[in-house]
Amino acid sequence: MFDLLAALPSDMLPLLLLGLGLGLLHSLDADHVMAVSVLNNQHPSFSRTISFALYWAMGHGGVLLCGGLLLFGLGISIPERFSFMAEVGVALLLIGLGAYLIWQLRHRRVRIKQHRHGDIVHTHLHIEGHIDGHTDEHVDSTQ
Repeated sequence: MFDLLAALPSDMLPLLLLGLGLGLLHSLDADHVMAVSVLNNQHPSFSRTISFALYWAMGHGGVLLCGGLLLFGLGISIPERFSFMAEVGVALLLIGLGAYLIWQLRHRRVRIKQHRHGDIVHTHLHIEGHIDGHTDEHVDSTQ
């Protein structure tokens, strides 16, 4: 690995690190966070979320890496029209994910409930039909 880095021209490493940094920053954009959270909300747990996010990142990054290498290797540039259509496709996908989330919330009869524990007011999601609302995950509204 380090032999490969040593073989790179000296001005190439900062460019690669910039690309890596921008890619990591891009991964925290709202569209990625929303997609991962909507698609991973059936049985949420920390380990499942991390696993799902890693698979998402590897798939997303793998497609970009392979596509980029192919286009770069063949000397092909992406036409502006294709880039615009890709943005429209992402917008439609996000709208679809939002609609799916709303459907899930209505189908599972999820409601926002607020109650008190002494001086502390809690707001949390409650699934209708649960006998004890305290089994649901709480979000402290005082923070």
